[in-house]
Amino acid sequence: ESLNSNEFYPNGISNSLPLEIQIKILRTLKGLENVNITRPGYSIEYKYLIGNHLKYSLESKIISNLFFAGQINGTTGYEEAAAQGLIAGINASLKSKNKKK
Repeated sequence: ESLNSNEFYPNGISNSLPLEIQIKILRTLKGLENVNITRPGYSIEYKYLIGNHLKYSLESKIISNLFFAGQINGTTGYEEAAAQGLIAGINASLKSKNKKK
């Protein structure tokens, strides 16, 4: 997307379906009946932890003092990953201070 282009990014419908199917999907939307795709959508699969392997603090239940945040926890958004990093960092800090007492 830019002022110098007639392309736009249809946020929220990212997929890795074949190009023909992506075109059919977009053409079902009002106003896009004659749309052309210049760059097909794609998706990336990430490895992630099973949720029940983490404590609420985002610490591993298997390896003490190991905290996780972001994509490894199954999140895909920047904001959510940042929030998890903040929570995991705070909890790691609190745990390290309690150990010194």
